[in-house]
Amino acid sequence: MQSTTRYTIWYGARNIGRRYFGEEEVRGRAEQLIKEICEEYGVEIEEMEVAVDHVHMLLSFPPKHSMGEVVRIIKSISARELFREFPRIKKRLCAGELWEEDTSPARSETV
Repeated sequence: MQSTTRYTIWYGARNIGRRYFGEEEVRGRAEQLIKEICEEYGVEIEEMEVAVDHVHMLLSFPPKHSMGEVVRIIKSISARELFREFPRIKKRLCAGELWEEDTSPARSETV
């Protein structure tokens, strides 16, 4: 049996991005994309909330991946796809970045 590490992860949407996360269509698509990305990379989502101003998740993944790597993958692919599907979001962002740089991780345990 391969061990996994559990992390609680929180990251916010940039101020302009928050406006669009008030739309159910965008928020729902972001949640769907994150689920697809995690499945593709072998990351288990134990809990997730995509709110108007942030994403909060409890993730489990093998120690071959670092927490930083997992967060980078989720944030970059989800932003790219959301920009592709909802071009109005990217047009309004000054730096072209959907997610805040800061991520608040907390390691729960190794199982």
